[in-house]
Amino acid sequence: MEDEIDLNELAQLRKLQALMTDINADPTARRHLERAIKVKVPDIQTLDDQEALAQELAKPHLEKVEAMTNKLEKLLESEENRRVEATKRDQELTITQAFNRLRQTRGFTDEGVDAVKKLMIERNIADPEAAAALFNEMQPKEIVNTWQSAYADPTKGSDKHDLLLRDEDRWADEMTGNILREMRAA
Repeated sequence: MEDEIDLNELAQLRKLQALMTDINADPTARRHLERAIKVKVPDIQTLDDQEALAQELAKPHLEKVEAMTNKLEKLLESEENRRVEATKRDQELTITQAFNRLRQTRGFTDEGVDAVKKLMIERNIADPEAAAALFNEMQPKEIVNTWQSAYADPTKGSDKHDLLLRDEDRWADEMTGNILREMRAA
């Protein structure tokens, strides 16, 4: 009987079935097997054929997606550039307004503003008004002795003159207090 399989053939067929199952489970080995089969059976559909067809079908859509991606990237880049320029303009406007306030409200001249700008660079100060405050603090102080004029020449009829005539000790206490306050302030 020719249709019967002996035990050796059965064992070989089972080994071959296990090998085919193992090859089919491994994507790389499976692809090589399909290519080998394609050599003998050219009409068979393989993974390579399916991938080529999928790429061909997807190509116009991928090109559209790539074109849209490029447009989006350009749009995002131009938007970022616009935002950076707007921020730069806002910062320049803020600084210009701060320097104008120094001129208008604090009486700074152009030379004074230039000195403040120089101080901002030297001390790494971002705020023009803070730099102006430091600039003013760094300027030599003019010492005014208000007590000296009252002491040297009290005018008749003034409160100081009347106090001096009425109560010399109280007048001396006030003048001493004035002198101490001015010394502490200087």
